[in-house]
Amino acid sequence: NETCANATVISYHIHVLFWPANPASVEKAMILQRDFISEFNVPQDKNCTIQAGDPGWHEHLCQFEVDWEPAGPFTTAQYSFFIPAVDFGRTVSWVLQHRLLGATASTALQVGVPPVDVLVHPNSGCEIEDHLVWPLWGGRSWALDPTALSCEHPSCVPK
Repeated sequence: NETCANATVISYHIHVLFWPANPASVEKAMILQRDFISEFNVPQDKNCTIQAGDPGWHEHLCQFEVDWEPAGPFTTAQYSFFIPAVDFGRTVSWVLQHRLLGATASTALQVGVPPVDVLVHPNSGCEIEDHLVWPLWGGRSWALDPTALSCEHPSCVPK
């Protein structure tokens, strides 16, 4: 999409994807969520008040509710955090380093429970590019459903 080629990145999302039927996967995902909330003082008493696809001019970190079933473009359980552009470096580096939860990649895979996988994507309003062309994956990349992405122009907010 030509109009999206030079879209301004307004903010980011960090998504943590996990297997909802695997207790060890759920436990690791919830520990990472708890630790992220603690590390960055994310308010626990309220979730993000913007829509999940809103690129938002929101000034503060916030969390979205856990999706225990596939929702939007996600084909598994996941939760996410809204990340203002100013907080990108410190939050993304932290979550990528801590997604192993104290294990190394090789030891985590040896016991059969891989570390959680993390998707970091920009929010520009161009959802196809944000989720499928410009994302950063920590761990294994998961298939996303592009038919769930409805905005495709800079600063677009899904209805």
